[in-house]
Amino acid sequence: MADNNNNANIDGKISDGAPLGEDSKKKKRVVVRPPCPPAVSTGYLILRGVLQSLVGSSMDVAGVSLLQPTYIKEQIASGKFTINLGKKLGSCELDLPANDDDESSTSIANFWKALQTAIDRIISENLSISACDSISKEQALQKYGEGILNGGIQKNKVPDPLSCCFIPGLVLAVPPSIPYATTGSIESIVLDTDQCNIVAGKKARKAEITLKFKVEEKLDTESTLAEIVSFQSFSETVTDEYLTGLRKNEIRLQEGRKLVQAKEIYQKKKSCKL
Repeated sequence: MADNNNNANIDGKISDGAPLGEDSKKKKRVVVRPPCPPAVSTGYLILRGVLQSLVGSSMDVAGVSLLQPTYIKEQIASGKFTINLGKKLGSCELDLPANDDDESSTSIANFWKALQTAIDRIISENLSISACDSISKEQALQKYGEGILNGGIQKNKVPDPLSCCFIPGLVLAVPPSIPYATTGSIESIVLDTDQCNIVAGKKARKAEITLKFKVEEKLDTESTLAEIVSFQSFSETVTDEYLTGLRKNEIRLQEGRKLVQAKEIYQKKKSCKL
């Protein structure tokens, strides 16, 4: 006698022809990304501002990529991002070290050294970091322009509302998360020069700088997050004078001016030998 309870055939289908488990559809996998640590966000803001100020690039011209969350895989406070500066030697006051130059290795080494020096100084100066949360994207763009964004926001990968942070005279940008209250809340930013890269040249189709960094936190003190203020209060902090300065294609750091001077001296010595 046949077993009435055995209603499945060898093909794994029930007797009415419907596949097993058809009514239990596969659920879409939801990937939850850990939030960006405040140390990484602080380092990102400092690096973004220092780099733009060192080369003398307007915040409206320099296109910034989305931060790569290397802190997830590496399990340390780290990140990686790229700043696009146009073509050839860059649309900035300082000519970027050219990859096709005879002195490229020396000029690139000097650039990284100057960048690290500027980073260390900004951290030591313990500059305040202002933060404003829940600004609509439309309102932020109308007030400050697209220079505050990154590639992810421009492609609508980050929803409204936005957070915005400001370091006086250095940077105004949307961070990956709320940073610490001051630049001196972290111990240091270490550049991984093996993964950092400069693309530039007299015939280059693009000029860009990629930064891979690690943030060392202070062990003896507990850092506090930046205080979140209202949009009105934040707007009063970001004065027109500050905003105008960040929008100029001018070198805003002494380390950048020293690079220009060093290049001028080199060019004079080179011309004298000819």
